[in-house]
Amino acid sequence: MRAGGRRVHHRAWLINLPSLKDIRRGTRGEFNLALITAAVVMVSVEQGILLAVALSLMRHVRHSYRPHTMMLAPTSPNGRWQFTPMQPATITAPGLIVYRFGADLFYANDHFFCEEALQLAEHAPGSLCWFVVDTGAITDIAYLHRAR
Repeated sequence: MRAGGRRVHHRAWLINLPSLKDIRRGTRGEFNLALITAAVVMVSVEQGILLAVALSLMRHVRHSYRPHTMMLAPTSPNGRWQFTPMQPATITAPGLIVYRFGADLFYANDHFFCEEALQLAEHAPGSLCWFVVDTGAITDIAYLHRAR
């Protein structure tokens, strides 16, 4: 019993609490991943590392299939534009929508891209003249011709 307690005590130094607090201020998913990894590391460092890698890969794949999307919209009384969560019937400026797609574009998420872009365009108040896609997060487009 005592040796087991000593083992847990010696592994506790691997957990950096100030860093966990910083992660918590960031994304909830990353914080949950860090907590699970920290708990498993207390039992076995090797298993903790393997679990962290597996969970991180699953999180990455999930983000690729359902990426974060945003649109540029005025958010304050002075009219300053900010990226905000996608909202139909919201425009960036009269006749303009700026849409950000937060992942590479490929066969598994192209329908998501099309659905959101069409939804924004169809529900735009007034006449829509320009639809701009911010491609800063898109580093690759996997094009596969599909017979329709």
